[in-house]
Order: sequence, then C-alpha cells, then structure tokens
Amino acid sequence: MTGTGSTRTVRFTAKPTSTVTRLPISGQRLTFRLDTTGNPTCSAASKASGAATCRVSVSLTADNAAQGYLTTYAGNADYLSSTAPEPES
Repeated sequence: MTGTGSTRTVRFTAKPTSTVTRLPISGQRLTFRLDTTGNPTCSAASKASGAATCRVSVSLTADNAAQGYLTTYAGNADYLSSTAPEPES
C-alpha cells in the first residue's frame, strides 16, 4: 500500500491454482473488492505464472481498512467459481 493522507494505492495479488494438479492456472480473470460495500474493485487476468495483480486508489477509512478484501473468480467450463476472503474468517 502506498500514498499519502487517507488516499492509498492498494495492490491486490492472487494466484489461482487447480485443486486437481495444484498447478497455477493462467488466463483467468479475478476480481478484487476492498470491502463489503463493493467499493472499490479492480480485476486482472492471471499471467503464465498464475499470478493476477491489479492496483486501485482508495480513500481508506477505519471501516474498509479493517475489513480486508475479497477475491472472486466467476468460473468457466473447466473450473468452478470461487470466492476467497482475506483475511480468512
């Protein structure tokens, strides 16, 4: 996280993996949401390494900073959808 005052740039990163092979899955779009209100969001496709990373500028409050973030994957014909909170509850 970088920035000054209450505005920060938050960097989200996730690495989807197959539950069968345990290998990273590339080319899949993940959406990151900072808090439970749905604001702000960004999305990125996983690279060959499997990592998906995006950045978003936010105005942090005690509420949204304390809630963590949520990563979602819509799924497709080959992979099931998934949602993962961080920190895990």
